[in-house]
Amino acid sequence: MPPKADRLLLIAILLALLLHGSALLYNLDFTYDAFVHIFFADHYARSWFDPWEYRWYTGFPVTSYPPLVHQLIALLSFVGGLKFGFIIVILGALCFFVIGIYRFAQLWVPQRSAAYAALFAVLASSIIQTIHIYGQLPTMLGIACLINALPEVYAWFRTRQPRYLVLGIALLWVTVASHHVTTIFGVVFFIAPIIATALLDVAGFEGRFREVVRQFIIVVINRWFQFFSFFSLLVAGIVTIIFPYWYWSKTDPISQVPIPHGSRDSFIAVPSSGLMFFLIPMGFTILMLPFIFRSLYNRRNIFLGLSFTLLLILGTGGTTPIPKMILGNNAFNILTLDRFTFWATVIGISFIGDFFRRLVEGDIRARIISRYGRLVYHSLFLLLTCVIAGQALFILNFHKYRSLQPASIDVQPIVNFLNRDEHNRWRFMTLGFGDQMAWLSAQTNALSIDGNYHSARRVPEMTTRPLERLENSKFKGIPGLGSLQQFLTIPEKYHLKFIFSNDKFYDPLLYFAGWERVQRLENGIMVWQKHDIPPLPTILPRKYIQPYQAKMWAVLPVSTFIILVTLLLINRKRYLFHPFLPVTDTSYHPDKSNRWLFLWTILVLIITSGVGLHNMLHSYRRDPVLLLQAYYHALDFKQYEEAHDYFIPGKISLDEYVLQLSVRDGLLASYGKLDSIAIKMPQKHRDTIHAKVMSWWVTPLEKYLVQTDFKLVRDHNGWLIDPPSFEAPIVADEHMEKGIVSFHSQGRRVISTGNTR
Repeated sequence: MPPKADRLLLIAILLALLLHGSALLYNLDFTYDAFVHIFFADHYARSWFDPWEYRWYTGFPVTSYPPLVHQLIALLSFVGGLKFGFIIVILGALCFFVIGIYRFAQLWVPQRSAAYAALFAVLASSIIQTIHIYGQLPTMLGIACLINALPEVYAWFRTRQPRYLVLGIALLWVTVASHHVTTIFGVVFFIAPIIATALLDVAGFEGRFREVVRQFIIVVINRWFQFFSFFSLLVAGIVTIIFPYWYWSKTDPISQVPIPHGSRDSFIAVPSSGLMFFLIPMGFTILMLPFIFRSLYNRRNIFLGLSFTLLLILGTGGTTPIPKMILGNNAFNILTLDRFTFWATVIGISFIGDFFRRLVEGDIRARIISRYGRLVYHSLFLLLTCVIAGQALFILNFHKYRSLQPASIDVQPIVNFLNRDEHNRWRFMTLGFGDQMAWLSAQTNALSIDGNYHSARRVPEMTTRPLERLENSKFKGIPGLGSLQQFLTIPEKYHLKFIFSNDKFYDPLLYFAGWERVQRLENGIMVWQKHDIPPLPTILPRKYIQPYQAKMWAVLPVSTFIILVTLLLINRKRYLFHPFLPVTDTSYHPDKSNRWLFLWTILVLIITSGVGLHNMLHSYRRDPVLLLQAYYHALDFKQYEEAHDYFIPGKISLDEYVLQLSVRDGLLASYGKLDSIAIKMPQKHRDTIHAKVMSWWVTPLEKYLVQTDFKLVRDHNGWLIDPPSFEAPIVADEHMEKGIVSFHSQGRRVISTGNTR
């Protein structure tokens, strides 16, 4: 009888439900992609068998995205709504992933270590980021099914028992139906190393290297039928289950200008991209890299070690030319490379679990206590626990430190507006909504010319610009505004009549293009309209999709899910247990591994302390260049109180400063978006610096260059800006004729916050 599953696994599942379930209740509105998947789910809830969606762009096929997760949300939406369905599905995917880590880890580490790995998976920074920042449900369900399939694949090639093949293929089919990219790259980075490891275990990895290689080749040749049966079933599933997707991508390939993504940046040149797409997903794994590498690079685990290394290299984006050389120019410009970092962290979870098992109840604990005492041990354990908990809480509340989306918008007033007086006979557009535009579309039948899935759009004005959405065009500068302007100046081409604006930045452009304000809704959204726009025709054009493809799309993905659930219920008694004897660790050197781990940790602490010390010494009060950059950053985001704090205290009040800006800077003060700045300091003295700042501002109408002179003064705390004098220009005297032969001079104009007499 197999041993009972470790209690830590149950604790991990309960923690996943409590922590992530409660966090999703207030994080859902701030994620990137959650509302996109909810919109797709709403399509299936409204018309399950219709593969054409009219509400975005000028229509697009939903066969452009694997449907399973959206269909599961749609089914659950009939019980508790779309958001309820999303939360239930993503929590189910997370719990299944935790179980998968527990099973996958047992291929490399003892069962107890696998239980610790399952517990760490709940708090892993990459998992939290995927759920609570990206809202990437297909990625989460895809990796959950893939990681659960790997032990079955290993067992099939190790033991040749068909039951493992059946369950493994079923899991991979569901992976295909959830996220095809995970399956395709999973074959290279997960399945291939697992198969190689299984065959190496059959051949044996002890003895001379040449003999091991010879035996391994013999085993590979003798197992040709297993290769054939496995890959034939896998390829058949990949092709058949989402055949309409492959047909769409072949007959209507993506041909548009690549859209920039931070994961392709050089993380040295753009530190913010390095933080978001490498440091945050890696998190605690960075400290464990020596331990992970030492655990992977032995004779048995070498294939997984090579996969882990390659994933880390690809995850560095444009920092080095290697990822572009490996992927090719086309794939490099299409893929988001942070997915490789995510997969690398998934591999590392197993060995981090082994580290904590040894730290809590194994040899590392005994060694630390014997050499340094219990106080040092408990302090170290508390420190590591605080680091993991701290990173988890930081990422869960990331939107509070850096705004990722606009404030939550009540879309019901907009829905009511579209539903009355036949306003839904025209297309609409949103500005400044962020990803909430997808949530609005999920609540109405009205059509939008914009959309939030750029791979499916075919509107020429969009595909020829590096712009993801029209509603955030100001962040793409002149190219983005140019694309938006094409729709605003000729709206009748796409029957565009209404615009819902949540950002006054676009007001001048709307006025200039001839749009007029209608009303401000009770949620604060301004409604703009254009007269003389013809309504949409009764019958809209659509691309013909074969009926058999529509039926395949509606039936096959859900059918694979039902088959998988049935197989899991049949195999429920043995599923949580390792299906074969564990492999003993043969070439692991804990002393050397611990020594390298200690040295690496010291190095990371030195680098972190150095960066922290550098930031302290080069803060905006210490560095005049950073001071001016911080000042312009505050102006860019209309944070006038923060900008006022950079001035010498007492020289100008906040009210007077805001008033002077509002009456002088005009278009820039209200509608300008900072594009770039250049700072020159021709005069430098010990306590005084005269600086010249050239700032380029993008407005809805044109781009401006503004040159401003600053005087910076240093006190005992650092540098401050001497506020501008705001001297009123001398105007020409205006004369008023009186009843007598005399003239009266009006004098100079005075701008004041006081009452006008």
